[in-house]
Amino acid sequence: MASEDNTSKSTPVSVVFGGMHGSPRNIARTFKENGHHVIIVDKREAPDDGGETYCDHAISADLLDVDALPDIAAKIAAPYGRVTNIVYGFRFRGPEEQAWDGEIALGLTVPRVTIEHLLPYFSEGGSIVFISSTASRFVAPTTSLAYQCVKAATDQMMRYYAYTLGPNGIRVNAVSPGFIVKDESMKYFLADEEKAQRVYADHPLRRIGKADEIATVVNFLCDDASSFVSGQIIDIDGGLGVQQPGSGSW
Repeated sequence: MASEDNTSKSTPVSVVFGGMHGSPRNIARTFKENGHHVIIVDKREAPDDGGETYCDHAISADLLDVDALPDIAAKIAAPYGRVTNIVYGFRFRGPEEQAWDGEIALGLTVPRVTIEHLLPYFSEGGSIVFISSTASRFVAPTTSLAYQCVKAATDQMMRYYAYTLGPNGIRVNAVSPGFIVKDESMKYFLADEEKAQRVYADHPLRRIGKADEIATVVNFLCDDASSFVSGQIIDIDGGLGVQQPGSGSW
């Protein structure tokens, strides 16, 4: 186990599952920019686009191998001997016929097992954040039944841990993104101007969400500024969810 000098022991140690890609990568970058020690756990060893990796330690792991999860937790704890924040930000990307078991494994089993094994290393005042989805409450035709069911279960898992880990000083919350365009997808979204304008018009803020806007909220939930916030789901949807579908004058 690596040792830390006294000057670095107050530095947050933030773990980002899935941090090599998409919004979790933006979360890792935001943590790094705010002076955290960042540990990324991902099946990828580097970002797909060959860009910068925003971490101090990268752990390459097949998280669908449930039997390996205790060893993965040990690798997470090893560099600093402590953990301050954990963000669960991945989803299953495999074959459709494996989606049910895959979503359950990544969305529910991985958090359950790793939290259990990392709890002894948690700093008091730490934070756990789940990346949920508005598909946990509304039917999303473009996503699988497995994804939607697991996201609904994720919200309840968050509440359970907020209640049971609260006495340990650990806060647990979730963010629920709506229509968010990831950095690597932005140019493709903007290429269809007609579609983009329709999406803008659907949102009260008349624009789309960006991955950095998820990262900013997650960083807030892992900061002392949110020290009395726990058990909450924060929608990041530009106000889309406040509208009644199909409403209008006629």
